[in-house]
Amino acid sequence: RVTACYSGPPCTERWKQREALWRQKVVENERLRLTQHLAWFNEFLPFSQIELGHGNVPRHFRTRKTILDYWDADYSCGEERRIPAKIGDGPKWTCGPQHHLPPCLVLSLGSDFDDSFERGMYEACNCSSLVVDPTLERRRIPQFRSRLSWIRSELNATVGIGGGGTDMLDTAAGAVPLVSLTTFLSNRFALSPSKALHLAVFKM
Repeated sequence: RVTACYSGPPCTERWKQREALWRQKVVENERLRLTQHLAWFNEFLPFSQIELGHGNVPRHFRTRKTILDYWDADYSCGEERRIPAKIGDGPKWTCGPQHHLPPCLVLSLGSDFDDSFERGMYEACNCSSLVVDPTLERRRIPQFRSRLSWIRSELNATVGIGGGGTDMLDTAAGAVPLVSLTTFLSNRFALSPSKALHLAVFKM
């Protein structure tokens, strides 16, 4: 049992609650790794016989999953939460998402038609999202844009975020301009020195 309340003054009830929540999340996250791997590969992860790389990975997973999908970067947060509670590149770790009060806004740079995080934030705290991805396949954009509208979110596929100036980004559909984040947000929300914008989450 891991605890920071083993010596010195007694821990406060608030600290004990935070520690219990942290311990619960550790168990939930480990359970997620084990059950997801079992569902994908029908084996127990600690005794996995799958080698690093793609040699023995089923074909339909080869371009979607990597060994690093099981272990994300760690950071300190007493209320961390996986949005949504799945493994892969789409879901993200967030810190206390339930504390974002609507109306809240998520800015997502890049999507590859995966809106699982944006949908998860909408379900968790009623946040809308602005997705920016000029690399998407054009014929699939209308359907993706419609799907985002169901969660009060929108897609901008006409520009990329970059250095600005005369920089361009080559995509399969042609070159698109790169604009700075400041310019993009100012133009989209008509910002001015007297009008500020609050971003609840910035996903890259």
